Amino acid sequence: MNTGDNVYENGLDDEYARYFFPVYNSNIAEIRTGAPLLRSVPFYTVIANHDVHGKGPDKGPAADFDKSPDALAYYTAMHLPLNGPAAPSHATPAIGDADAIVAFRAAAGARFPRMANYSFDYGDAHFLCLDANVYVDPTNAALQAWIEADLTARRAPHGSSSSFITRASMSARSTTQSNTCARFRRSSRSTG
Repeated sequence: MNTGDNVYENGLDDEYARYFFPVYNSNIAEIRTGAPLLRSVPFYTVIANHDVHGKGPDKGPAADFDKSPDALAYYTAMHLPLNGPAAPSHATPAIGDADAIVAFRAAAGARFPRMANYSFDYGDAHFLCLDANVYVDPTNAALQAWIEADLTARRAPHGSSSSFITRASMSARSTTQSNTCARFRRSSRSTG
C-alpha cells in the first residue's frame, strides 16, 4: 500500500515513465534500479497532492493542462478498483486546454474521477482508500454515505478495516489539511 505522491514533482505521465515504472517494475531486483514489484505483489495507492500539482484560479490544487498536457497520470497509469462513487462531488480539478482535457478523459475512461476513492479486501482485511486533497469536502453527504455503506457491507466478524489517506505534513496548507484529516477520522469513527 503506497500512500500517494507516486511520482515527483507533478504526477505527469512522463514522470511515471521515468521514475515509477522503471523502479517498481524493473526486470531485476537491484538496489540501484528497483525490483519487479508490480508483477509480483498487489499494489494499491491513493491520489495525493503531488499527483495534482498545479494551481487553479482560486490558488487551490488543480491539474493545469496548459502547463502539463500529461497531467493527472494517476488516472491513466494506475488500474485500481472502480467501486468508489461514480461522480464524486469534489472531483480532482482540471483546468486549461479543453482539447487536452478531452484527450485525458478519453485515456482515463471510467477511472476519472471514480478511482479517487475506492476500497478492496485482502484476506480478512478491508482497505478504504480516500482522496484527502484540500479540494475534497469530507463532510459531503454523498461521500459520507458511500463510506458508511462500504464499511457496513464489508465488516467482517474477525477482520479489520483500514483507511488510507495522505496529506502533506509540512506545507503552508498543513492546518487546512490537518483539519481535513481530522474530519475524515471523525466520520470514519462514526460509521463504525
